[in-house]
Amino acid sequence: MAKCIKCGKKSFFLEVAKNGECCDCSLESAKEKLTDEMSISKIAVQKSFECPTKCIAVAIDDDNQKIAISGVNTTADESFFDFKIYNFMDIVSVDVVEDGNSAISGNVGSTIIGGILFGGIGAIAGAAKGKKIKKICKTLEIEMRFDSLNEPVRQLVYIDKTTKTDSFIYKKAMQNLKEVYDILNYVVIQNKKCSEHSLEKQISPIDDIRKYKALFDDGIITQEEFETKKKQLLGI
Repeated sequence: MAKCIKCGKKSFFLEVAKNGECCDCSLESAKEKLTDEMSISKIAVQKSFECPTKCIAVAIDDDNQKIAISGVNTTADESFFDFKIYNFMDIVSVDVVEDGNSAISGNVGSTIIGGILFGGIGAIAGAAKGKKIKKICKTLEIEMRFDSLNEPVRQLVYIDKTTKTDSFIYKKAMQNLKEVYDILNYVVIQNKKCSEHSLEKQISPIDDIRKYKALFDDGIITQEEFETKKKQLLGI
């Protein structure tokens, strides 16, 4: 009979990590560590009912633009939750991949993936091409790409064996995937907004200089006034 060293819970069906903690206690321990480095504004926690040691969790710190991701979907070593913290800007793209094919990429949005839940990615692809809707799924995962040579790609695996697309397991996996995808997709959208804002700040001085040059050409301001303003805008 397994026993959690933290809460004392005992059960023949209880899963404990190598550190002796059950899943719930492991999560609380992980969250305590996270709060030392980030302020959690939202967290999504998912446990596999097929294999309890496979846990996926995502915690987001909107104020400090940080995200913590746990769940490489391998048997727990020391804890169920191996959170790793990234800055928003570290995440370049997010894809949903089914049977090796990228189905949803970047910031397409949750409206499309929401429609997938009842038919699957293969159902939409099949309907669009007029082909027979596929009935099984062998692999389903979220693939994240990072701005890092050390860790360019990371997967969160939801299905890793042949599963019927009309089964409860498949639909539940899709439901869980959507919850995490929406969070990761939000990060990608925020990154895009920051990049656009940064580009606007770079372009803005040039546009302003052109405006003042037009005022000078029209004789509204003097050349000295134009040169002074240009230096201010360029930070010279």
